[in-house]
Amino acid sequence: MQAIIKTDDIGFLTQWSPEAEEIFGFGKGEVEGWYLGIFIHSIENMTNEKRKGMGPEHILEEVVENKRTISFSTINIRGDLKAFFNTIEIRPDKEGTVATITKGEDTEDIIRYNEMIDEHSDKALVVTSRTGRIFGINGKFALKAKFNRMRLLNRPLGLVEDAERYDLQEIFGSLDGYLLAWPVE
Repeated sequence: MQAIIKTDDIGFLTQWSPEAEEIFGFGKGEVEGWYLGIFIHSIENMTNEKRKGMGPEHILEEVVENKRTISFSTINIRGDLKAFFNTIEIRPDKEGTVATITKGEDTEDIIRYNEMIDEHSDKALVVTSRTGRIFGINGKFALKAKFNRMRLLNRPLGLVEDAERYDLQEIFGSLDGYLLAWPVE
């Protein structure tokens, strides 16, 4: 499956296709007007160099300012916290950028990670980076936090003493970050 999304020249979404909604699990109304880096997070275990190359600031500099097409493959996280392998090609457009996202075959680690998400679906869940930046939350966590999930993405997570903590890199060598789970009260 392929999806097309567009951004303006500073990285805010201007087009979100039905295919993008299906691949990423975020509705058009949820992402309209949002900055690209807010909801597209790689949980791939990668070098700092590759992570910097996938950063929105680097992408915008290469594509918008330098008029270059760039492409890379990575493991992103959906709105429902499930992971998926994809290849992204981003090219210049008269208004900013056009990205073609091609969903690929899931690896064994991705399949096992997605099963883990299903196993813990009765709990309030958060997926974070190693530094505690929120990559995704489920609806149960949004209710617990009393916040719209889109307002929590990309923000630092506060105290987590009472959470079960799973190190994704330790469990799945190709993934990175943490899955935090709280029992629903």
